[in-house]
Amino acid sequence: MLGVLTAACTGAASAGPASLTPGPTVSSTASPDAGASSTPVPPTKTALPVDQSIEPVSMSDPSSEATDALRICQVLDNIGADKVSGMGEIGHARDAVRYVWLTGAEPEIQSDAPAWIVTFRGEVPMPMSGEIWIDPTCIVVGGDGGLYSTGPVKHPSMGVTSTPLPAKQKPDLALPPLQP
Repeated sequence: MLGVLTAACTGAASAGPASLTPGPTVSSTASPDAGASSTPVPPTKTALPVDQSIEPVSMSDPSSEATDALRICQVLDNIGADKVSGMGEIGHARDAVRYVWLTGAEPEIQSDAPAWIVTFRGEVPMPMSGEIWIDPTCIVVGGDGGLYSTGPVKHPSMGVTSTPLPAKQKPDLALPPLQP
């Protein structure tokens, strides 16, 4: 799975979960104005109402399905629960655009199958690529999943920050936070 996450982190074009990340737009971080007028940046994220129809996940007693999603999303052995800003299972993968900044064209969410979504806050290092993802999202559909760059991606070795493609629609709901 780490290889899948790394491929997703670098925006590699391939079939399956490795292609979860849309090709980013790159802007220089060398100066504050670099790329400011031409780089699409997601609007400032504001507090959204938590979807009360989604069952909160308890870290001390997660269901087996929630445990699988936590494992697939690298929460348990890499990223850590402290970085999780929300988690839950939605009824239809295609509704993920209601919870996170996605283009809506991601092939993995073009399904009416249930999906687990894990949103992260802050910087999440991607060890194999050397990138740092800010506020990424993991989506699991049918036992397969990976990370989406739903926020900026820092490329320290190149001195640039890339931003994801613009979202198809503004999310209108938030996932419940992890429970103790």
